[in-house]
Amino acid sequence: MRYVIPLGVIYAACALVFALSVVRVTGGSGMQIGTNYVPIQAPAGENPSTALSRFGGTLYDAYDNPFTGVSYPGRVHLVRFEQANHVGICGGVAVYTAHSTCPAEIQAFAATVPGRWWVLGNELNLTGQDNAARTPQDALTYAHWWRTISGAILTGDPVAKVTWGSVWNFNSASAGNACCVNGSDALAWSIGAYTAHYGSAPNMAAVALSVYPQDVSFGQADAQFAAQINAASAYAASLGKPLVVPEWGVRRRNFGDCSLLAQSDAQRSAFTTTSLNTMASKGVLWALFFASHDQVPPCTGDTIGAWLINADGSLTAEGLALQAFAAPVVTATATPTRTPTSTPTPAGPTPTRTATPIASPTP
Repeated sequence: MRYVIPLGVIYAACALVFALSVVRVTGGSGMQIGTNYVPIQAPAGENPSTALSRFGGTLYDAYDNPFTGVSYPGRVHLVRFEQANHVGICGGVAVYTAHSTCPAEIQAFAATVPGRWWVLGNELNLTGQDNAARTPQDALTYAHWWRTISGAILTGDPVAKVTWGSVWNFNSASAGNACCVNGSDALAWSIGAYTAHYGSAPNMAAVALSVYPQDVSFGQADAQFAAQINAASAYAASLGKPLVVPEWGVRRRNFGDCSLLAQSDAQRSAFTTTSLNTMASKGVLWALFFASHDQVPPCTGDTIGAWLINADGSLTAEGLALQAFAAPVVTATATPTRTPTSTPTPAGPTPTRTATPIASPTP
């Protein structure tokens, strides 16, 4: 939301000259926003920078190959705890064997992109993703891998910010789906295994959480989303760490045929706005919406989520909500040219900066 601030106040005996300062804010909280960049149905010439500029984002992620994004300072690098169904990188060659990313290559690359965020492992509690911490025994293997890769990154770039691997929903049942090992268990097992084996807690910059409420009619989506953020932020705080959200969003299409769900722009905008404000209120450092662009076609189980930017470059209801959250706020600082002879009339209370739902045409 943009706030209009009076630029003139009448004094009894003199005039004031006001100096304006335009301040870039992120939802009034310092939380950075961005997207998972998947430009399958993107406008011609789109790149991560143009995509972020459309809604005011500052960070983006891209999957499977962490050795990209040198030209884009907002890149968050994801290193997969590689499984057979995901690409690993070793010697610059894509391979499909487990845990294949080479520490030496990671170290050298990290030195070329100083100060960036790194997420080591994607959704550790899901079999379809990195499946790295579904049992206490698996968790120790992941802990060893995390220590090796994080050490390589921090040797190459001592100011890098390395998170623990993300988990999909902190408590899957309260997200509306009891399909999976809870993210809370995966975190407790893997961080506990690391601490027990190495004698100290991992040197991580943040706890990472993917958040996807399962209610696509939006009757319970806000409560499901808040339950995940509230629990995960409390857990992160118990470790003395902040929370980051490498993925969040909601399903937009049906399974099977990928047809659009019966959701209104107003519902999608309200959910996006409420979610942003929930995360900001809990001190989330940054959150990346999944996804930047529509991913259909093709139609698969991974392409059914909402998106921010249409193929013509316009913003969806979700994109407009993010844009409102990131909108600049104008503040005025009074610089009197001479002493006023009477007290100026108060300008009124300062409005709070929160995102406001904005509906857009359905793409």
